[in-house]
Amino acid sequence: WGEKEGTVTNSERRISRVRAAVAPPGEARADWQIAADFARRLDRRLRKNVHFGYASAENVFLEHRESTRGRDLDITGLSYALLEREGPQQWPYPEGARGGRTRLYADGVFPTPSGRARFVATEYVPPAEAVDAEYPLRLNTGRLRDQWHSMTRTGLVARLFSHSPEADVNVHPGTLAGLGIVEGSLVRVASRRGAMVMRARGSEDLRPGDAFVAMHWGGRFTAGAGTNSLTLGAIDPHSKQPELKHAAVRLEPFEAKWRSLLVGFGGAPHRWLQCFDYASLTLAEAGHETLVALELACAGDPDAEALAALDTEFGLDGATLLHRDAKRGIEKRVRIESGALKAFRLTGDLTGAEYFRQAMLSRAEVTEEGLLSATPSAAASRAVCACYGVRESEIRVVVAAGADLARLQKELRCGTSCGSCLPELRRLAAA
Repeated sequence: WGEKEGTVTNSERRISRVRAAVAPPGEARADWQIAADFARRLDRRLRKNVHFGYASAENVFLEHRESTRGRDLDITGLSYALLEREGPQQWPYPEGARGGRTRLYADGVFPTPSGRARFVATEYVPPAEAVDAEYPLRLNTGRLRDQWHSMTRTGLVARLFSHSPEADVNVHPGTLAGLGIVEGSLVRVASRRGAMVMRARGSEDLRPGDAFVAMHWGGRFTAGAGTNSLTLGAIDPHSKQPELKHAAVRLEPFEAKWRSLLVGFGGAPHRWLQCFDYASLTLAEAGHETLVALELACAGDPDAEALAALDTEFGLDGATLLHRDAKRGIEKRVRIESGALKAFRLTGDLTGAEYFRQAMLSRAEVTEEGLLSATPSAAASRAVCACYGVRESEIRVVVAAGADLARLQKELRCGTSCGSCLPELRRLAAA
């Protein structure tokens, strides 16, 4: 909710002050307030006389600071005032220090009784699950550039979907060709534990025989149990890290008997996703509103109750029916308000989907006749720079005119904010 107040430490041991971006809405409270309140209530039941009388986030920080005294992560020299005055600092930063330590253990002394480092010798153990004729591909899972963990927060930000908008499986183009799978088509990714239907994408970044699926996709955005249903429960005996980087899978074409796409402003259709073989929920920025798009597919007939509920969710239950061809399984349903397209559902024939979608994003005035005669249009290319919405097609035009990275940054501003897109910008400029 933006009510965060306190400090945060990044991976280079740098501690920063964090301030609330906006006031908490309604009765929402900061995490430390909730935890302290729960602890006090629990203490009254257990009668341990443990005090949690924090008056602010700074009180919590001061207690934590004291707990580090004399340890290798000593931060007793830090305070909110120092962090606000001098900015982020690296630990250790003991009392009396003038700055943090950039490199740990440069003196060769480690926090052990002998002062010497302890090494754990481990022997190589092959992956728990080997590929075979039935499951010939090696699946690796990992994070997307603009999403985080289970997307409980980043999954609410439409702009962060612009680079990787839907669940897909990335494999080498040669692997796709060998399996007879068309780029961009729906496939079933199956392991010995579960299966997911998603879109197939060819990528030269992967070796032949490898596959990659982002770890974030779960039941809030896709049909099925999500990415982790494909992986296995083996763990490293020392670190206890689960083996999410290697599972044997196979890819097979998914033949859809029925397909549909619903698009509207707002709505939360998450609970209906599991009624379909394939579901992909994605967001897009539309000015100050969020455009919600839900693509669906089934190998058989769809769940009529779920489809009716989704029509209601998108405000299409009482909408204008533009066209229905029962024999071919085609239906076009739209909601138009004051000349603007507010929601639509295309079933069977999705070729005009991008035209409909662009009409909503541009707030263009539409008519039923115009929508009926809509011709297929090219989909907008993905956004490489999420901060400024710079798309790959724009970047390629400037690169074709001889631009290097510096010129890209100057002309398009891409790569000048958070920097997450810089590796991709360098690849595009070099190509």
